[in-house]
Amino acid sequence: MVGPEDNGTRAGEAFTALANEHRVRIIEILWNRRSTTPDPSPTPMPFSDLFEASDLDDKGQFNYHLGKLVGPFLARSVDGYTLTYAGKTIARAVQAGSVTDDPYVEAEPVEDRACPYCGEQGITMGYQDGIVLFSCTNCEGMAPESPMAQPGAIQAGSIPASALIDRDPAELYDDAILWGNHVYMTLLHGFCPACAGAIDEELVLCDDHDASAGACASCGDRFASRVRYECRVCGTVEWGTLWGRLAYSEPVFGFLYAHGVNPLRPGAEDLALSRDLTEEVTAVDPPAVEYEFAVGGDTLRVRVDEMLSVSTVGQSSESSEKSGA
Repeated sequence: MVGPEDNGTRAGEAFTALANEHRVRIIEILWNRRSTTPDPSPTPMPFSDLFEASDLDDKGQFNYHLGKLVGPFLARSVDGYTLTYAGKTIARAVQAGSVTDDPYVEAEPVEDRACPYCGEQGITMGYQDGIVLFSCTNCEGMAPESPMAQPGAIQAGSIPASALIDRDPAELYDDAILWGNHVYMTLLHGFCPACAGAIDEELVLCDDHDASAGACASCGDRFASRVRYECRVCGTVEWGTLWGRLAYSEPVFGFLYAHGVNPLRPGAEDLALSRDLTEEVTAVDPPAVEYEFAVGGDTLRVRVDEMLSVSTVGQSSESSEKSGA
């Protein structure tokens, strides 16, 4: 097994191996030769064929560059060369534009989509530095409920540049939340979405929380609780809302699904549910938090402890209360 202490040395060697256009070209050649049949077995490419497809005329120089890739990015056999998992990952990133393009989109209108907070048309889409941002021009959007939010923001998050290809802003508006859900589900199952490494998670409370004015001046959020995820392997750190995590827990998932909300396939309109949430920090050390979800007049209250275990505190139904009155 590889330990985290080995990552620095290996990462340095890997970056050095890629620091040449001829080596990237070799990876690209092998990627374009990949099998598109149901048989997943790779077909090795002989040295002579790979050299002929390259941009180099000197076999010695070509062999030098090839040798730098063998191990982390290429596998060598008597029949030739194939891409390793890491090599395929690099090839996909290049093809998708993740490491070559820097697209920028500023305030492009999103047609035929209404804001989930105010119900009005007038949504715009922006994209910069790998972040897509949808904003409403008529209201404050999700602000001040999210630490990411600026006035008007509806949803925002990281998404590869390739997501913009063959999607208009309205399609991306529908699909971006599904991509975010996919990444979040990976974290919840204990996998780093960047490298599949093991994840450590922690319930974190704002030390000086005061949301009486709508958003806390210390953390910028309406809610005091967040969940911190950190990969033990690559060090990636992600932050998520506790209420968002709770949507996938057994009691909350069942409650939401029974009221027409599917957390596994959320729509942009479901974002507005956060407006009806209430949070109560019941303990600080160790932390414990209670959340109350409300949909259609019915409520569900759950408790979360420091281990992020969820238990039901109470539930009420508007229809049951009326019949019992």
